[in-house]
Amino acid sequence: LLKEITTLSKEEKELKTKKAYNLIYNRFKWEDYRYRTEEFIKQLDNQEIFLSKEVNLGWISSYNTKCGIATYSDFLLKEFSSRFNITIFANSSDEVIDKSKESRVIRCWKNRNDISNQKLIDNILEKDISAVVINFNFAFFSTQNLKKIVEELYQNSIKIIIIFHSIADITIKGLEASLKDIKDSLKLVNTLLVHTIDDMNFFKNMELTNMALLPHGIRNREKEIEIREIKTIATYGFLLPHKGILELIETFAILKESFKGLKLLLVNSLYPIEESREYYLLCKQKIEELGLNSSIEMHTDFLTDEESFRLLDSSDLLIMPYRKTQESASGAIRYAISTMRPIVCTPQPIFSDVEDIVHFTKGFTPKEMVDSIKYLIENQNILYSKIDRQREWIIEHDWSNISRKLQSFINS
Repeated sequence: LLKEITTLSKEEKELKTKKAYNLIYNRFKWEDYRYRTEEFIKQLDNQEIFLSKEVNLGWISSYNTKCGIATYSDFLLKEFSSRFNITIFANSSDEVIDKSKESRVIRCWKNRNDISNQKLIDNILEKDISAVVINFNFAFFSTQNLKKIVEELYQNSIKIIIIFHSIADITIKGLEASLKDIKDSLKLVNTLLVHTIDDMNFFKNMELTNMALLPHGIRNREKEIEIREIKTIATYGFLLPHKGILELIETFAILKESFKGLKLLLVNSLYPIEESREYYLLCKQKIEELGLNSSIEMHTDFLTDEESFRLLDSSDLLIMPYRKTQESASGAIRYAISTMRPIVCTPQPIFSDVEDIVHFTKGFTPKEMVDSIKYLIENQNILYSKIDRQREWIIEHDWSNISRKLQSFINS
């Protein structure tokens, strides 16, 4: 724009200046400001502060299963006000964790390969739902099915909020998908909620304006800061190739050359797909090849939070060695952050929302990871330099605060 101004004629410059003057004169005089302020105060006076009306809320997500988004849903819904009559419309599953939680669950869809989600739509309409929260992941719904769900709910005057857990285009051959293909349908949604600024910009570039930021939550365990010698490093999350566990094992083997007594704790539950089982066998084979059986402890059961934290709390440093992933934010790293131990991550975009409170490796190869981790271990003042901000971050992102924010979007 600065460059453009230098090329304009005097008349063109005056035209721009006149437009600017007219805008200010017609809309921003003191009396205009006074009028808008008075109107705003009237709106506040008419606003119902103590909301008493009950809301029939539909929650579409995986639930009560071995799934990160299922856990995410559980944490949020636990904090919801009793004003919300919540019905959960979940995917069908043979892996239900707690049958006592199924009383408010209707399992009426499967995954992105569903030919139609009409059964889901019909169940929502039958329950007289006034607002729906859709947890979207490309594995849950095809873009065309999401388009159909949004358009039918919109036509029935149901408020729609979508929480996006992944937004990047899928480019795998045979599985290609892009939210850009349903841009017009997404305009019908009341609020598109995303976890990161990058995701907001993704929608902004699609010329969508109905988005807002909803950070991922975390459990505040009120842990104290504890400076410790690094004897055990640990990682956490489902045992899948993109979590980088195989590379972490190779990294650990090199680290042990400098830190003889170092231990590695792998708290990585098997995910209920064959790919996870195959990856487990590769990791076990690598541990045996490198002669690390006595130095690595591996837990692959799906643990309760208390069991997971008992293991993670016994470590001194958390490593999150992710490879490329389509996910927008990591639920697993929230467990690492809750330990109040220092954390090292690979430089993946999935960690952009926690970049102020974690350290990053220089790259993804075992050597690059070793160099970064070794440097931090040998420079304790740098390793613990982010720990105070980590504690503040935990308080800000407590699940109760994030849930209240979500409830305000539903009410607004």
